[in-house]
Amino acid sequence: MLIVRVVQIGLISPPVGMNLFVLNALLDGVTLKQIFRAVWLFVLTLVLTLVLTLVVVLVVVVLEFPALSLRRLAVHAAAAPRPLCRTAGAGQVGVADAGRAGAVAHSRG
Repeated sequence: MLIVRVVQIGLISPPVGMNLFVLNALLDGVTLKQIFRAVWLFVLTLVLTLVLTLVVVLVVVVLEFPALSLRRLAVHAAAAPRPLCRTAGAGQVGVADAGRAGAVAHSRG
């Protein structure tokens, strides 16, 4: 839906709006300047609905998936970096060793 909205805005916004040139070719008594002036209300409406859609999507993502919120990401970025894989403790297999341990257990079977 967002892509469709952006394409709509691109097709009617001056100076490259293809639909505006089609209207100019179809309407004999109307100049291109008049069409450009008249279309701004529609462009503004489309941009506002696009912004409203993006805000609603952002609110839904933050409410439904709080781990993805920007505030938590900023807190995690400020924290100390974590290692890429866990190390094995006593009686545990580390993440890097899990594949080899499974292959050894499978070959013994």
